[in-house]
Amino acid sequence: LSQLDGTFNYDKLTDTVIKGKPLDRIKEPDLISSPYLTGLLDEFFDTNLIPLVETNRGCPYRCTFCAQGLSSFNSLNYFSFERVEDEIKYISKKVKNTNLLHFADANFGIVNRDIDIARLCKNLRETSGYPRKVSSNMAKNRPPDKMIEIGKLLGDTALIVSLQSLDEYVLERIKRKNIKISNFKEIIDNINKLG
Repeated sequence: LSQLDGTFNYDKLTDTVIKGKPLDRIKEPDLISSPYLTGLLDEFFDTNLIPLVETNRGCPYRCTFCAQGLSSFNSLNYFSFERVEDEIKYISKKVKNTNLLHFADANFGIVNRDIDIARLCKNLRETSGYPRKVSSNMAKNRPPDKMIEIGKLLGDTALIVSLQSLDEYVLERIKRKNIKISNFKEIIDNINKLG
């Protein structure tokens, strides 16, 4: 994709694949045109597909099983809060056949502004009815109180918090540590109490 206008550059992609050079990472994601705000995805609001919103790109971890764990992708680059807000509001006005929203981030909740994004979703749900449910892959190693706060704001939702493996050999090989079991249990217990 072109960094400025969102058009596909087949020659650049072909050249990159043939020569084996990685594409340069876009450090300012807002340079990528929004497929929602440009109207590119409007036709899909007539279906029952679930809208996806990406609030950041990259991942601070280097898990060997994940493409986002590549060394060139191990830092986070953020779409502006205003862009994320505009996209979610746009979706809430256009969506017809689903009440779900999915955050495509690798670690939703990894930064404090994700609490503000969850608060935005709660406010929109109360004023427009959408999104009634939100799903996301949650940050694994954040303090439990942050995850619990997001869970409270999102309400009837799917927060995915997982263990990568219980096998120490596997964890060493994939270059990953699990969330502390005590934190995992605290999050699960509190979310269950919230229903």
